[in-house]
Amino acid sequence: MIHSFRDAARTREKQSVDHPNRSDQPTEMAGKKIMFTAVADQGGNFGPFEAETTVVYNKVITNIGNAYDGTSGIFKAPVAGYYYFTFFYHAGENSKSALKLMKSDSCIVEAFDKNATTADNAGNAAFLQLNENDQVYVRLSPDNRIWASGYTTTFSGFLVSGM
Repeated sequence: MIHSFRDAARTREKQSVDHPNRSDQPTEMAGKKIMFTAVADQGGNFGPFEAETTVVYNKVITNIGNAYDGTSGIFKAPVAGYYYFTFFYHAGENSKSALKLMKSDSCIVEAFDKNATTADNAGNAAFLQLNENDQVYVRLSPDNRIWASGYTTTFSGFLVSGM
């Protein structure tokens, strides 16, 4: 059987109609996309603190759909769906570091380094099923610190598909 380029184009066109939420493109819900990337830029070390502290990623790079609040550090799901989140950080020498990705006060994944003798980078990621208004954020564990200057400590997320 011989297929032409035109046949392939028709097949992709048909697949796009049948499956509009392709994984290589952000999902649109009610005509808008939901995605964000923000950087913690606090001028240097963030922490240590006596209690768990929400990391505020105050330098917002992208916030399509306005679901991320750069003053609180909290992402609030505008629609129910399946989302993907990542966080990465840098910790300087002589710094214990531990961050947790939180969903409404429950730890989903974490990244940490208890060897405080060298500078390190770490991160983690997760797919989450969220209901409308669920909150996702990153917390710094007590007595830990991260580097919050420049573009090394980031938090990102996007809607993969609706429910």
